[in-house]
This record gives sequence, structure tokens and C-alpha cells, in this order.
Amino acid sequence: MDYIKLAIVLGIITLGIVAMYIGYGEEVFWIAVAALSGLGGYEIHKKQEALRKK
Repeated sequence: MDYIKLAIVLGIITLGIVAMYIGYGEEVFWIAVAALSGLGGYEIHKKQEALRKK
């Protein structure tokens, strides 16, 4: 499971870097960063929910 998340993160970062080189600018990069931080927040939320249920 952790390997899948790592692969997704690396893929998004790579896409952001490629988009910056192509000329889409930094917007795509910051959208990717926002998506990643949202994903991280969601993971933390799920862990907290699991702890509450125990």
C-alpha cells in the first residue's frame, strides 16, 4: 500500500516538473502540491478515525 502511494506521489511530482519544462508554468506544480497535501491530510484523518474506533 505504501509503495502505491509513493509511486503516485513521484508520478505527480514528475508530471509537475515536465509541465513546468513544457511551459504550463508553476500553476500545475502548485495544484499538484495542493493535491498531495490534501491526500496527506486525508490519510491522517483515516488514521485518526481508525484510532477512535478501537
